[in-house]
Amino acid sequence: TVTISDLFSERSHFAWLLDLCLELSNNHPPEDEILHQYLVVAVCKAAAVLPALETEVCERVLRLVESSLKCVFLPTRVAAVHGLLYLLESFIHIKEEEPVSEVSNKTPDTRQRLLQMAREHISKHFPPESSAGQSEESQLVLYSLVLYIMEHSPQELPPEVQSQLLQLVISTSSSRQIVLYQALMQGLCRLVMAGVAGVWEAVTRLAMDRLGQSDPAVSLVALKLLLTCMYSGEYSKMRGEEGIVDPEQMVATIEKTSALFDRVKKGSPLEVECVCAVLPYLLADFFPASEVLTKVIGEFLSPHQPHHRPLSAVIFQVLSQACREDQLSLLQAWLVMSLHIFTQTLPVAMATWCLSCFFISASTNPWLRAIFPHVQSRMGKCTYEDRKLLCIAASDFYRQLTDVQQKETFVKTFKEAASTPRSPFADVIASL
Repeated sequence: TVTISDLFSERSHFAWLLDLCLELSNNHPPEDEILHQYLVVAVCKAAAVLPALETEVCERVLRLVESSLKCVFLPTRVAAVHGLLYLLESFIHIKEEEPVSEVSNKTPDTRQRLLQMAREHISKHFPPESSAGQSEESQLVLYSLVLYIMEHSPQELPPEVQSQLLQLVISTSSSRQIVLYQALMQGLCRLVMAGVAGVWEAVTRLAMDRLGQSDPAVSLVALKLLLTCMYSGEYSKMRGEEGIVDPEQMVATIEKTSALFDRVKKGSPLEVECVCAVLPYLLADFFPASEVLTKVIGEFLSPHQPHHRPLSAVIFQVLSQACREDQLSLLQAWLVMSLHIFTQTLPVAMATWCLSCFFISASTNPWLRAIFPHVQSRMGKCTYEDRKLLCIAASDFYRQLTDVQQKETFVKTFKEAASTPRSPFADVIASL
């Protein structure tokens, strides 16, 4: 019946369910704990949907929940917490426009009794002393209750609950209880997005700490939480009045983006793919391109960087942003001055690929930019096709230069690098 109730579409259906289950609960022997665990869920679900209950019926529902929460049979306690959550949530959805007579039974006294039940249950069972003897479901529903109260009535819980919750996140991730860890992190995301007071700073530190873990199942969930914290707490604070950048906030945000770049350098391929997918948009939202250009390029050219290919997509987006922000002249000057880094310190195949990526990223030619994904896939190759792509990209970049001295430096650098006639750098000179 509890499962079928998901198909109910009329309040009369839930009224029938409530009457039936209360009657069964009253007449059925309490020793049949298996039946009673389903009855308490059904009763609470029906009571939560119905807008008006007689005082006597409401009292019977509350007593049933209260007794079930104290039951020694664990499945019944789990079912009672599920039911308690149904009833608590019903208060959130009471519409102000509903007639007073329909909601008169849902008085503050009833709500306080429910909160008191939740508070007593949490104080008795949270945090769990040990996972031994505790099912995963029982822990999940307990954490759901704690997080729900923290989100909607944080004043009902003692201050130490927050620190206990954060410690649970660390312990579940360390013991590889991934389902519990993910549920807790999802709950923290909700708390941050709801703007619960006193949560943001501690949760941000936790996300930064868990992001550094080697297990992708841990770090990727932390990535989601960190992004939630950044967009919920820092995005609106990055600029004060009249668009003035707050230096302290800028430093804090740079610290978090540095942690993301660190994951690109040290993470697994899956982590790197996920971080590089969000990093360009994050940088564009929080920083002008001129502020992060050096950082992004430095990470790309780092000798300890094992993931050049996914990071090249970040380069492409950041350089594109610089072009949109009228930073093309600055970008061209930097590339011309840095050409020797590519031609003298990198292997020929790698230099060919890197230069092609940079020239295309700094181009305003939409047709050339359209082939970037293909160029990105050519990493480490130096065939005729790659040399031809380099020549096309270099020629386009050279034609965009307006400063005569920059053009001379461009040609001089490639001539010095063209040690043999068959060098791809010699092909660049020939194509100009």
